[in-house]
Amino acid sequence: MNKGFLPCLLTSAVAAALAACAQQPLPPPAAADLPNAAPSTACSTTRIGKAPLLRLPETRHDKAEEGAFAQKIKLNKSLTRAGAWMDAGGQWSILHLSLQSVGARSLAVQLDELQLPRQAEVFWCSADGVQRKGPYRKISSGELQTSVIKGNQAYLELWIPSVYKSTIKGRLQSAEGGYQ
Repeated sequence: MNKGFLPCLLTSAVAAALAACAQQPLPPPAAADLPNAAPSTACSTTRIGKAPLLRLPETRHDKAEEGAFAQKIKLNKSLTRAGAWMDAGGQWSILHLSLQSVGARSLAVQLDELQLPRQAEVFWCSADGVQRKGPYRKISSGELQTSVIKGNQAYLELWIPSVYKSTIKGRLQSAEGGYQ
């Protein structure tokens, strides 16, 4: 056997293997590789003012059923279409959206069909950023019911590792405009 043949064959095999690896996309980083989402900056009034506003039907106190605490408002809207993305730096992106129902004294929202990575953090905040609920991290069966925020306008913020941004799914199922 030619002594130059074996090194040449090995070199060719290594080069082919490296070329095949170079064409494979890198997997998303492990959770340990991502920094914390910096929840201390969640619900920043700077971002709240830039979020798209979804105007909901008016919460009508005069049509409230006796003993009712809130008016349920059906939405059935794509979360990613209703909201807007912004870069939060440090490998994080934020999907955010404000909701308003004139006449409401409080607001809550129900999300469903949620598909979020385990590192995702969801916040529900007042329009002035003072009231902050979350982070919601554990999403059960793709559904999330937020706590109540006082006021007729509230802000939804989802912190997502940027590498997962294109995989996010969910629906704004309904909102509740509170009478109290």
